[in-house]
Amino acid sequence: MFKFFHSVRVRYSEIDGQKLVFHAHYLTYFDCAMVEYFRQGLNLEIHKLAEQNVFEFVLVKTALEFTRPAKLDEHLAVWCHVERIGGSSLDMNFKITSHDKDDILVTGKTTYVSYDANAAKARPIPSFIRSAILDFEGNERL
Repeated sequence: MFKFFHSVRVRYSEIDGQKLVFHAHYLTYFDCAMVEYFRQGLNLEIHKLAEQNVFEFVLVKTALEFTRPAKLDEHLAVWCHVERIGGSSLDMNFKITSHDKDDILVTGKTTYVSYDANAAKARPIPSFIRSAILDFEGNERL
């Protein structure tokens, strides 16, 4: 199901007093993986598309489930894939594993909405974005 991952190494600034990754940083890991999914997986520069007012999206919903905490200097694989594409929204699933193992630390799901910043409202996902995701994911039923 997951074809793409982004590697991260837990930095000192991301741990709490218990020397575990502070929970909010997992969302940052998801965000970094999502950007790389578009950059490396789909060959799209989302920041340039946003600057050109072609495609931009905002996070509207997220849920995380924790299995075990990540620790300082641990190498992680942040996996992501698009589960669903609607008219103006898409859902991405995430899982974080130890880089050299398949033990799951965190799973999550996010919903993003395609957004027109100039009009301050949702807009349809462009067809070339939809096509790129379907081609990469290999699933016409998204």
